[in-house]
Amino acid sequence: MTGYDLMDQIPYYLNRESGEGLLKELENYSSATPMYSTKEHEGILQGDCWTGLRIFNFDAGTQQEIRGIVLSNSCDVDPNNKRDIASKISFSPIIPYSAIEKMIKGACSAESAESKLRAIKEQKNTQFMFLPAQGVLSEDYVIWFSDINSIRADAFLRNTNKEKIVTLSMVGFYMFVFKLSIHLCRFHEKVDR
Repeated sequence: MTGYDLMDQIPYYLNRESGEGLLKELENYSSATPMYSTKEHEGILQGDCWTGLRIFNFDAGTQQEIRGIVLSNSCDVDPNNKRDIASKISFSPIIPYSAIEKMIKGACSAESAESKLRAIKEQKNTQFMFLPAQGVLSEDYVIWFSDINSIRADAFLRNTNKEKIVTLSMVGFYMFVFKLSIHLCRFHEKVDR
């Protein structure tokens, strides 16, 4: 998470000590950085990982339930916020790191693959976010921000098979928001429009 003026992005509602702690954690990221909240959170929050998210496999013409992370703003998917038009939950699958590792090793030279995989684990690749095995996550996962899906919020809420896996900690959430923003919105793309 280098190259950004992170202090300008620290939430105003944190006291100075908490804000400085968050900044320090972001600047000193390692796989030991606490990425997941230990607090109980009700409802669906941006950055929550869930089971029971349905995707459509266009090649096979089938649906399947997967694990994924919510990309939508928390207020947009809150069922208490009534909408004239049904809201949808945008999400990306969370993929076991071993599957991404196999995919990259099958597509690149060994040296290139190791470099790409190291960049993912060090959070230096903006297309992916690394979710280290910590707490309730027994293995490493990766968010692939290029794989975005959506499901109607009411259909997801009715799914009795859904289960919240984890909520990102403040550090995990801010890393998630920064990486998602960089992946989707590059204001400095150097294209004269």
